[in-house]
Amino acid sequence: MAHIEERRGSLPTLHYFQTRVIAPLWDAGVIIASSTKGYKIPSCEGDLHDFVNHSNTIIQPLLSRISQYRDRICLATGEAIELLDREEYANLKQLLADPALTGFVGNG
Repeated sequence: MAHIEERRGSLPTLHYFQTRVIAPLWDAGVIIASSTKGYKIPSCEGDLHDFVNHSNTIIQPLLSRISQYRDRICLATGEAIELLDREEYANLKQLLADPALTGFVGNG
């Protein structure tokens, strides 16, 4: 970030850096590892595992929360509202319906 600030004359926000720099690089196939320490080009297998471990600490709790949220809304509305019926949530709905994940994310 200091290098970017030096070249731009201002410090970009973290959101800007993540969405305008890191995300396009990931989308282009560049292997970038992220962890609680920041971003880096992985230099060993441990860096790769650090990335997966860091991502796992974010993804699993979020999936569990979405599943619980969905279950509670279904219960509260007598199943009149199915939050994941929108087309943009098809992959998420399929993921939460996977029996192999049911124990890990809740009731699915």
